[in-house]
Amino acid sequence: MFPEPQREVGVHRAMRSTAIVIALVGCSPPPATAPVARPQVAAAAAPELLPTPAYLTSGRIVATDSGAIIIDADSGTLVKTDRDGAPLARLAIGRDAGMLAHDPSRSIVYVADRAGDRVLVVGVAELRVVRIWKTPAEPFGIALSPDRATVLVTTVADRTLVAYDATAGIEKWRARLSAEPRAIAVSPDGTRALITLNAGSLDEVALEGAHPVTPIVLDLACDECATGPAFARGSSVVFLDQHRAIASFQRAVPEALELIHSTVYGGGTLPPVTQHLSFLSFTPTRGQTVAQIVANQPRSILWDRGRDTLHVAGLASDTMLRLAGLTRGSTDEVDEAAAAFALRVGERCGPDGLAQAPDGSMLVWCSFSRRVLRVPAKQDSLHESSMLVASALSTEQHAGYVLFHGVNPRINRDGALACSTCHTDGRADGLSWKIQAQTRQTPSLAGRIIGTHPYK
Repeated sequence: MFPEPQREVGVHRAMRSTAIVIALVGCSPPPATAPVARPQVAAAAAPELLPTPAYLTSGRIVATDSGAIIIDADSGTLVKTDRDGAPLARLAIGRDAGMLAHDPSRSIVYVADRAGDRVLVVGVAELRVVRIWKTPAEPFGIALSPDRATVLVTTVADRTLVAYDATAGIEKWRARLSAEPRAIAVSPDGTRALITLNAGSLDEVALEGAHPVTPIVLDLACDECATGPAFARGSSVVFLDQHRAIASFQRAVPEALELIHSTVYGGGTLPPVTQHLSFLSFTPTRGQTVAQIVANQPRSILWDRGRDTLHVAGLASDTMLRLAGLTRGSTDEVDEAAAAFALRVGERCGPDGLAQAPDGSMLVWCSFSRRVLRVPAKQDSLHESSMLVASALSTEQHAGYVLFHGVNPRINRDGALACSTCHTDGRADGLSWKIQAQTRQTPSLAGRIIGTHPYK
């Protein structure tokens, strides 16, 4: 999946799971100015590939030796569970909380309180606040350096990456980021960090020297997508090792809505928004190639190094895409081994976090139901926990929340779009869309009255 220069990614096999089709589709390679490259290193001289501990990547759930720790954005509650998913302790952080990072050596978890402009340092044993650090406005993504001596925090409103001393909480340095930064991943050699954005690029921050910030423009070329001026938004990112990373993003073509045949948004043959994975190489040469997936809103990525397998969860579609043999297999071999399944036992899941437990099983944080799904290493079953925390929303509000974020035929008959596809965090998206040949600015949906759609 990290192809040779100028080789087109050709994955065409479709997977079907509970009537939801997940397809990895070939996209054109980048232009000659940014060639796709795979490092060509003789086997005898191959450098050691460093592992990627969970604390290098921001997330909503982490696995521990005794269970899991989750930060629920809905209620703003930090929850500690046992191995069976039963809640052991809870701690109020703040509504619309950001992400967390866990230092297993010190039994500490760092949590971003987005609304409170602070990071809470919490002892895992009793789930007790040890220290509180003030941050710039809207802290969101949080990760640790490989030596766990530095805590790196992205802030949405102030557009900064701030490095704190992990023990004292003293600011070491900060770097100015592009607009709307979100999740963060740190390379296992500690040389760089990647930050996802609600824009058409990633920010790469050098963790050494003067900490320059370099944009990595996401490749939007695609053979199977709607044509027209395209935009991209980043969702999630993870390093496979010190040389390679994978980022998920949405590709949007606002003009594509002009092609609809009814009043249902996105009724054309090609959806105006598609989901993609970007395969990034950094050394010895830089390269990028992109594949399209139909795991709607792929906000969570988990890299299982031992099994050479990538897992991608679609928040809006309640699905999991599994790509085995990712680094060792050819594109065709990865395609043949690919599988997809639904992440639903009862009610809607809304997967918004993945973690790998010590026994090899996978933990899935369901943001809609506020439960944890455990997927055994064989991935032949799903085990659902009890509800870990009550929603801060009323029953009607929560139903609207699920409708807003999940694919639904009442919103889009093809299952390609959800309200949150355009309205990230429920906000206006800053793009002008063509709806039935009329240009419309996407509005904020807060306070809209049911039955008054389409909202223009």
